[in-house]
Amino acid sequence: MLRMLFHPKSLKFLACIALAALTFSSSCKTVESSSGSLSEKSRTKTDVFFAEMYKKYNPYPIQDDPETPDDCQSLFKEADPSVPYKGVVVYFHGFTACPQQFYEFAQIMAKKGYSALAVLMPGQGRFPAPFNNDGKKTINGRKYKDYYSEYLPVKKGDDWKRYLNFVSDVNTFAATLPGEKLVTGLSVGGQLAAYAYVERPGLYKRALLISSYLGMPGSYSGRNSTTSGGMLNSLRRLSGDTIYHITKAVSQQGSNLDIIADREVSWGDKCYQQTRGFNGNPGRRGICDFHVENIAAINSLGEYILGQIKASPALTQIPQIQYVGPEWDTGGDTLLVRKAIGYQKARFGDDKVNACFFPNVVPHSMFARKDIAVLPETPWINSFMLETTKFLETGATYKVSQEPSEETQWDGASDQDSGVFQNRCDVYAVDYSKVSP
Repeated sequence: MLRMLFHPKSLKFLACIALAALTFSSSCKTVESSSGSLSEKSRTKTDVFFAEMYKKYNPYPIQDDPETPDDCQSLFKEADPSVPYKGVVVYFHGFTACPQQFYEFAQIMAKKGYSALAVLMPGQGRFPAPFNNDGKKTINGRKYKDYYSEYLPVKKGDDWKRYLNFVSDVNTFAATLPGEKLVTGLSVGGQLAAYAYVERPGLYKRALLISSYLGMPGSYSGRNSTTSGGMLNSLRRLSGDTIYHITKAVSQQGSNLDIIADREVSWGDKCYQQTRGFNGNPGRRGICDFHVENIAAINSLGEYILGQIKASPALTQIPQIQYVGPEWDTGGDTLLVRKAIGYQKARFGDDKVNACFFPNVVPHSMFARKDIAVLPETPWINSFMLETTKFLETGATYKVSQEPSEETQWDGASDQDSGVFQNRCDVYAVDYSKVSP
């Protein structure tokens, strides 16, 4: 923390904090222009929108790191003026993460003629980042789980619907921007991206849903096919049986379980290490600790969105959709994702929805380099990035291997078979210059 405050670039940082203390927001890195050509009118319009969103959904100082351009501040990246302008990509980051996750994509897509709009989700990104240097997991005497969950939506009442209002606000602003609209999201951000086209049919031309979260990992999530003993529940592996059953109970009964709703869920020591960074490089930004009731809120959101996808009469059209993620995902229930795929294929035709799964050695965050910096190798990232940019830019579907995914192969072992055949995404070697020339 002291290293951050006394960095040579910290003058700007301290100014940001002072502004945040006065306005509950910071506009220090809200607009990024690749050439300085962004008009003052557009700059003001975007700054005003971000300030309104901070006030409504993030009324606290936000993690804004002077050492790196990618942090928790909402981001508008102008399309590269040297190429023809095409439109805007709306990015929804994941739960406990920040717009940082899509910073690299924003740079790549800017070179393709697309501006980037990435808005900080409700309750996320509260300053300071959880470095946990002293092992106490406290801030000003408050436990991490209480401090960082203070503004996160909960299931109780209709508070979880703040997520719906958030997406509606983003859609309203995105609709004012010129050119075609594309939308993508990671994990819970994949939920929000799906709701974005549900809430505003016809607004988006293409939608990419990455490791989409529609519910907590189920009985078959996290299965390791090379290990005997059948299918393992990921939350049992990561947090134990207790957390799994508590989250299911809270999801089902909500406000009747106040006693356990504020129990801690933590991503643990690896999350703090990722936040601190490696070899002097700043790490991921976001939070690592929260309450069980915050999971219940995103479960309620997933149930609602799945219901809308299945039967909402207002959903009269969908964009071209590509689902992608790891099979047996430890970060969400892939059976629910496959149900969503099946519902949309049945309603709108097979040609509107494509999907493939990566081998389950690929983590939930997949491409967010600072989220997965602890991994020694990430051989899938470059091909994933290339396939992603091709889909967003042209609608080209992901390359798939000749074999079906493990989930399809093991459907016979599940009484919850969605009946949706699932391709396996192809992983191939590609130079990064092909991704971002």
